[in-house]
Parts: sequence; structure tokens; C-alpha cells
Amino acid sequence: MAGIFEVKDLEARKRALVAESEIYRQTLKLEVQNVRLYAVGFKRQYAMFRTLQPLLMLGLPFAGSLFGRRSRRPGLFRKALIGWKIFKQLSPWIPRLFAKGAARRRNNGGTPAEEREPSSVI
Repeated sequence: MAGIFEVKDLEARKRALVAESEIYRQTLKLEVQNVRLYAVGFKRQYAMFRTLQPLLMLGLPFAGSLFGRRSRRPGLFRKALIGWKIFKQLSPWIPRLFAKGAARRRNNGGTPAEEREPSSVI
């Protein structure tokens, strides 16, 4: 009789292990799916950096020269910064300068618009 109880115990343990194994298999399947979803989200979130990668690769040597120990042209960054500041200050005036030059050309060599005869009388 002792052999029958042992076989039943072993069969019960076997069924419990099979059920536990199935639960772990399903859990693992869900975890793999979660990892795939996170990977897709990560790719979407950082897609911008992937498109900017060529620009970053071009800018890295310049950034390295800025933060390096000693650069060959120490005044290059300072000159670029001053040029940028001047450009930002003058940029609102540039379209106006070109507009005045175009108006002079339209006014037959720089004569004011009031001195010209009107082309049509209303």
C-alpha cells in the first residue's frame, strides 16, 4: 500500500510542476512581449536623435576643439561668437536695407516717389 500512495504523490507533484511550468511559460511570453513594446516606444522616442546623428557626428570634432586642452586657433570660437552677436543685432535691418535699394531702383535712379508724375489720374 505504501507504493500506491507514493505513486499518487508523485503524480500530484508532477501535475503541480506541469501547471507551474505552464504559468512560468505564459509569464515569460508576456515579458518578451513587454520588452518588444518598450523597444518600439524607445525607438519612437529617440527617432529624432537618429535623424540628427549625421549633424552630431559633424559637430563632435568642433565640440572637442572647444573643450580640448589647447586648440590650434584659440580665437576662432570667440570670433564666431562675436560674429553671431553682430549678425543677430543687424538681422532686423538687413531686409529694410535691401528694400530701400529696390525702391531707389524703381524710382528711376533715386528720385523720390512724390516728384514723379502719377501714371494714372483717379
